[in-house]
Amino acid sequence: MISYLFFSGKNNEVKELFSKLSVNSINVNFEVKETVAKISANGKWGALVFSDTVGEIEKRFIINNKGAMAINGPCSSFFKDGVGACDLFDALISEGRDRLFDKLGGAFNLASISLKYGLMGFSDFTGSYPLYEAHKNGVNFLSNSVHMLKYVLNTDVSLTSLSYLIGHSNVFFDETVWSGIRLINPSCFYSAMLGSSSKGECERFNNTIWPIGDSTDGFKHPDDVDWKSLVDVAAENLANFCAKDESIRLSLTGGKDSRLILSIALYAGLKDVITTFTKGPLNSPEIECAKNVAKVAGVKHKAIYPSQTQDARKESDKIWRMLIQSNTRFAGGLCLWDGVSGSVSGLSYDITGFGGELYRGPGGHAKQFKNLEFINDNKTDLLNRWINYHQKIDPLGILTPEMRNFQVESISNWIDKNAHYRLDILPEKFYIENRLTHWNGLLAQQVPGRVKLMPLLSTHIARQTFSLSPLFRNAETTHFNMMKVAAPNLLELPFLNDSWSSLLVDHYGLKQQKQFKSGASPRSIQSWQWDFVEKEKVKIEKYLKEAYSKTEISRIFDVEKVVCFVRKGIYRNVVEVKTVMSCLSIALTMLRITEYPNDKVS
Repeated sequence: MISYLFFSGKNNEVKELFSKLSVNSINVNFEVKETVAKISANGKWGALVFSDTVGEIEKRFIINNKGAMAINGPCSSFFKDGVGACDLFDALISEGRDRLFDKLGGAFNLASISLKYGLMGFSDFTGSYPLYEAHKNGVNFLSNSVHMLKYVLNTDVSLTSLSYLIGHSNVFFDETVWSGIRLINPSCFYSAMLGSSSKGECERFNNTIWPIGDSTDGFKHPDDVDWKSLVDVAAENLANFCAKDESIRLSLTGGKDSRLILSIALYAGLKDVITTFTKGPLNSPEIECAKNVAKVAGVKHKAIYPSQTQDARKESDKIWRMLIQSNTRFAGGLCLWDGVSGSVSGLSYDITGFGGELYRGPGGHAKQFKNLEFINDNKTDLLNRWINYHQKIDPLGILTPEMRNFQVESISNWIDKNAHYRLDILPEKFYIENRLTHWNGLLAQQVPGRVKLMPLLSTHIARQTFSLSPLFRNAETTHFNMMKVAAPNLLELPFLNDSWSSLLVDHYGLKQQKQFKSGASPRSIQSWQWDFVEKEKVKIEKYLKEAYSKTEISRIFDVEKVVCFVRKGIYRNVVEVKTVMSCLSIALTMLRITEYPNDKVS
């Protein structure tokens, strides 16, 4: 994969900037194997590209007499039939950006320079490989790396953006943690006139996946959807990227997303190269459930128990180092919940159900939309649902009034701004723009060597799913029917604490399922974070107090209240633990405590 920085403006400004930039001065978070630094003959644009493996720049970056283009991510269509960056750039110029936005499958971001479009860029429709823009001193910037933009802009933190970590564990909306660096909305493209010092703009694609109109508009019945075409698209997304002789991993859980992905992989003919794995404690019902599915599917399965990773987690100094590396890797934009990866080495391909929540209806990712009552809500009731999206906005009651009011007002503005879209799909739209991009997108793009293959990312699958009524979408009709085509023998195997909707069971005459039921309490299957916040309370308190005395952290949350809570060490649920981890992340970010992991891919 690559990290890149494209910039354009008046030639004097660009030339001056280019002369100051050095490929050795920008930390891109991995061991660099190749670099390219280019400036146009007229001095109106420049580009820096960094690669984590040999040969990636040649595949993913093109410069010719028409301009330049870079593409990052496991974009499946990009690898089809030997298509290279040159072919993709030609298609952009000849067919147009709307056509290319529809044509490309899988996860990607793209930046280009051309006479036709100027400085222009966009990501896939979910933002699963995010793209960012910035403007300073008359120069416009596009990059897939917050680190690169942060270095060029020499910017400070955004307190308002950091506040979202308290309420939701990741940033919301377009502003990032670093002032002046903005996420390009995945329904939009960014463009700036070539050589212009005026700030570029983001505009909506004409062919956005989001339907406009009333929620009472006519919907398709599932029997009228060509489900095989959806499976074919997903299988092609996967097969285009995967070599038949490479080992591919799939995290198989007891749920529907990962089983659908397994079904698609089997349909794509990848049975012999897949290894499924499931993490959990001894006697984990999820491992038993997944093992049963893998056996029926005829694929390898590996159970990963805590004892295999426990030694490293007992070493508090090592954990702290990994947390700091993680916070640095994600530029402070995430709760430290996934923070024990540390440096990575080697290359792996993971098939993931990432995006599957998008096709499980309004309630697939936020339970307050499951009963569909929100469709008849007034503005106040809608606002309350989105304020507490995915979790309670301020579970410990620590946000300052300033930040709480900011978040409420921002969410209210989002509802107004999107009022012309069909109301029943707004939960999915909100989920993409404020969860997939800012949480999953960072996890996918900012860990070099861990290539996340996402076969469900397709505008065709999305549009066909959104043609169904919210009732059928909530019934997980897309998952059911795609699995029915791809691997019908996996349909009736039990899920962990779940089953198919009675709506589908009745309609398709499905045999009523049994369930893998778990009687374990959350604390009995707790992960490392619980032990960490209890055993490391003294050091957590130290960082919070230091941030309180040296930074403006108290403008975000009540530090003293958090310190008292940490001292007591009584955690009732995961959300409270996440909140403490988020407070720690904010403190580390504001104190500028960093350590780059220097990942080595090959």
